[in-house]
Amino acid sequence: MSNEKNDKSSPNQLKEKIQQLRKELANNQPVDSLLESSKTATPPTAEANNLAIIEDLEHEIDLLLKDNLRLREEKLLALADGENLKKRIHEEVADIKRYRAAGMAEKLFPTLDNFERALQVTNVTPEVKNFLTGFEMIYRMFKTVFEEEGITAMETKVGEHFNSNFHLAIEIIETTDVSSGCIVKILQKGYMIHDRVLRHASVQVAK
Repeated sequence: MSNEKNDKSSPNQLKEKIQQLRKELANNQPVDSLLESSKTATPPTAEANNLAIIEDLEHEIDLLLKDNLRLREEKLLALADGENLKKRIHEEVADIKRYRAAGMAEKLFPTLDNFERALQVTNVTPEVKNFLTGFEMIYRMFKTVFEEEGITAMETKVGEHFNSNFHLAIEIIETTDVSSGCIVKILQKGYMIHDRVLRHASVQVAK
């Protein structure tokens, strides 16, 4: 049977053919009406005719089963792709919410650094001390907002080993105060936002 005829076949058509075949077999009648043959060809026997029709129907059923299996697999793949897309979108939205303050914090770090330097000043006049008290209040407000967004200062210490994942070596110096490859001085604080490095700590490292 041609591919065109296979494509046009349906389960209902196959059912009708099988029912007709059963009737004709029950009546011991030839089933020439279901077999495509040339007018000039020698008519086959009833038994050969029936066998050809059965094989033809089995072939069509196999094609339909394969198409059905293919469609089921495509449906499952589409469902899996949809679930993966939903999961990826959910994770991206969660990341946006979790790290939303990163850009703002990076812009405010220089201001925060200036506040910290100002608060380290000693031997000031009472008037300057009053200004510093106001600075300290603002500085604490900054820190509170940062902490609410998951932004915290790194606990970098002098003497600990340099780690490029968290530290930025600005200068390498010769010293006997700490072991080689360890931090000599913290030049600028590093910051984390949750589990990510937001700003590396700038440090001096022993040669």
